[in-house]
Amino acid sequence: MVVGTTTLTQSATPAIPAGTTVNVTIPGTWTATSGTVTVTAMADATNIVAESNEANNTYVTSIVCGPIAIFPYTRYRAADTTIATLAGGAAIKTSPKFDKMNLASQASDQAYVELPSSGASVQWKVAQSNQAGVTLRFTLPDTADGLGQNGSVDCYVNGVKVQTINLTSYYAWQYFGGNGDPVDAPNGGVPAFAFDEVHWLLATPLKSGDTFRLQSTGGPVVGVDFIEIEPVPAAIPQPAGSVSVASYGASTGAADNLAAFNSAVTAALASSSKTLYIPAGTYKLANMWVIGSASPIGKLTVTGAGIWYTNIQFTNPAVGGGGCSLRLSATGTMDFSNMYLNSSLRSRYNENAIYKCFMDNFGVNSRFHDLWEEHFECGFWVADYAHNPCQVASGLVIENSRIRNNLADGVNFCNGTHDSVVQNCSVRNCGDDGLAIWPNNFNGSPMAVNDIFTHNTIEFIWRSSGIALYGGSGHKATFNLIKDTFMSAGIRANTTFPGYHFENNTGIVISDTTIVNCGTSYDSWAGELGAVDLEASNAPITNFTFTNVSVVNAQRDGISMGFSSGFSGIQFTNCSVNGAGLDGLTQSKYTTAHLSVAVCTYGAGSATFTNFKWSNCPGGEGFNPVGFALTFN
Repeated sequence: MVVGTTTLTQSATPAIPAGTTVNVTIPGTWTATSGTVTVTAMADATNIVAESNEANNTYVTSIVCGPIAIFPYTRYRAADTTIATLAGGAAIKTSPKFDKMNLASQASDQAYVELPSSGASVQWKVAQSNQAGVTLRFTLPDTADGLGQNGSVDCYVNGVKVQTINLTSYYAWQYFGGNGDPVDAPNGGVPAFAFDEVHWLLATPLKSGDTFRLQSTGGPVVGVDFIEIEPVPAAIPQPAGSVSVASYGASTGAADNLAAFNSAVTAALASSSKTLYIPAGTYKLANMWVIGSASPIGKLTVTGAGIWYTNIQFTNPAVGGGGCSLRLSATGTMDFSNMYLNSSLRSRYNENAIYKCFMDNFGVNSRFHDLWEEHFECGFWVADYAHNPCQVASGLVIENSRIRNNLADGVNFCNGTHDSVVQNCSVRNCGDDGLAIWPNNFNGSPMAVNDIFTHNTIEFIWRSSGIALYGGSGHKATFNLIKDTFMSAGIRANTTFPGYHFENNTGIVISDTTIVNCGTSYDSWAGELGAVDLEASNAPITNFTFTNVSVVNAQRDGISMGFSSGFSGIQFTNCSVNGAGLDGLTQSKYTTAHLSVAVCTYGAGSATFTNFKWSNCPGGEGFNPVGFALTFN
């Protein structure tokens, strides 16, 4: 096994009979450094054993060291005047008290720069070289009918205009009136999803010392939150033996490539490589791409040329009009990677859009990686609804991907999905939950167990929470950063939804996670949420362990536990709350009015805090009006 540049070996391995599995312990150590490291595992690395298939002895994956997702981009905030220069009337907009009607509440660190008129600009001097990829997070006003409008900014490098960047608010803006569900057009309610993103390639990469400026073209008022710049690797060539969609008529000029894509899938499944390649270019698909429509897939690899090169655009905005419906067999497996996917969806259709980027049957041990998706109902909805009993996904890995700007969840492990992982992903600006586990019992689904969310950066989630656990057992959420949520908790567990709750939970672990600027006094139901929010609404919450969890600048209470179904086995060890009540509000939908505290309870149960630290909480350490049993050691 090779970990980074270190080679570890094990020669005393017995013969492995065909069709069986063995666990191999490899001795030795390697030196960890912060970031991503490639791990290559090889069986029969020196080719001692003759095999009928010598091509399947290597497995390559990556692991992450450090507390957050590692990506190649560098962020430059517009409102950070230590690095940004404003001109032409550009102005910083802030919301230090997280005012729900102030758009700055939805920006990074609750501040952005407004470019009100032609010539207004924000400029940075970049410190990195070979930076050809740019992502802009921006806000553009909605229209009265909720359909959005178009605008633009000019992009200058070293004072020379290099291109005009087109913007739209078509995808953005949802409005909440306090009943839980959003609408698409302005209705006087709380505006959410105010910001969106656009990305582009520069013809000449930026180098250290270059100035980069965004300047208003004089159209609708543009708000700039930040840019991210990054190096762009070369395009990935077609793998040997693979089938290209171009060989079956797909082209960047076609209005609909769906038939060509389906023909190419059929050919790839019939090939020895079982690999489909989508070359560089923008490919329009006019309806949902059902992958495996002819018969359930046993094995398939789908790869593009890279997230900056292969672009899949679903052009149909109607219900069920886009996204990838995966049809794997119960034991089938898929590897899907290296492309950008976008859609024309702009409404949840009252939660009936049926328009996820990836959904349905994920099989066993599938891997989705190095993807960039945005503007779908959800990024990944892992759940089968076509079989009885339900066909359950397991061993799924979602990694090294950008999951952004969706109307609902980034990832939802639903209907019994178990032993699956989301790791090293950037999840941001999704409505509902960033990452969620919902153990629904649809068509006999078993309880979800042993799912993991680790080393992810989760930002700007609006409506519910950064990470949500709605039931199951054995789950872990570790080494995540959750920041700048709107109308949302950082981490949330409740027993509201149907299916399995926590009655049979033998232990769920939340550890080594930082939660910044999260919680709210006005969620979508006009109630409050703690930065860590546990709600035993319809069944007890049991056996949760929080270790090394830091809450920083909670908008309301740092940790909240409530409702009447009870809590037991709740442990907080080496956790802290530094800052609560940043919004300054004291009213409560669930208990009596109070100054925000480190720990708030309203209901029955018990919890133990060991080595708990708190500071800058106006109401003190705790608010416990009904006798919840809190123990501080």
